[in-house]
Amino acid sequence: MTGDGRWVAAANPPQACVAVYEVTNPINRFPLTNHQFIQHVAFSPDGRWLASGTWKGRGVKIWEVAARRLVRELPVEGSAIVTFSPDSRRLASGSRRYQVWEVGSWRELYRGPDSAAESQAAAFSPDGHLLAVTRDGRVVQLLEAATGRVLADLEAPDAAPISCLRFTPDGASLLALEWTRGIQVWDLRRLRAELAALNLDWDAP
Repeated sequence: MTGDGRWVAAANPPQACVAVYEVTNPINRFPLTNHQFIQHVAFSPDGRWLASGTWKGRGVKIWEVAARRLVRELPVEGSAIVTFSPDSRRLASGSRRYQVWEVGSWRELYRGPDSAAESQAAAFSPDGHLLAVTRDGRVVQLLEAATGRVLADLEAPDAAPISCLRFTPDGASLLALEWTRGIQVWDLRRLRAELAALNLDWDAP
């Protein structure tokens, strides 16, 4: 959904397209085609851009919504989850490695190492300062969103592969959905308080 709640987009794999609807008037709708094996879509919060990724397909496509046109294909190999930062300045894609792109120029800012996992989950914190990604599908890694600097690794006991990451709206907790339907809840405030007592906290608000 766009940040103002006006538009919602969904992947339509049988038609290989993104279906875009106006929330209050769903008769006003249009498709963005063509992306084979499409599975993941994300609006930029400002509503200008839409990104689409695949499952068992290739590439990330970038659409300019107002013009309803494809503007760029990013060289992402294999399946890819996509998500924009809250300020609409960065796009993260999670395939066998995570990659972070500058919105508009679509140049790659940084990337993570290759992984055995088919795709990597990713989520920006509400203030846009942190990026959470998965490493090898099971470990949650917190990054400084602007630079890609690793701040912490979060590893749950007996963790199952992770399919999705989300911060709570206040940014105080991070949720990780496991493929086995378990949910990890990371209390970041408590975690940082304990790290600070050991002089191991990172330098961020």
